[in-house]
Amino acid sequence: LHLTVHNSGAPIDPALIPNLFDRWQRGDSEQPGTGLGLWLVRTKVHEIGGDISVTSTAKEGTTFTVTLRRPFALMPPSDELPK
Repeated sequence: LHLTVHNSGAPIDPALIPNLFDRWQRGDSEQPGTGLGLWLVRTKVHEIGGDISVTSTAKEGTTFTVTLRRPFALMPPSDELPK
């Protein structure tokens, strides 16, 4: 399963991308925030066997993609879930 979030605004500085998911890192020092949001998302996604990535260019915009594998392979088909 792939979940994507897309923004067509200004791109993330390429120099920031390698550390963007690190604790206390912020993509834009002009915006408020603690720098924990993306770290927390990455931590939780990794805990369930998934991955998160980002691409960001002026032409294509910024896209965060979460890929989940394991939990969904263990779930029964939706028609077998309790109602």
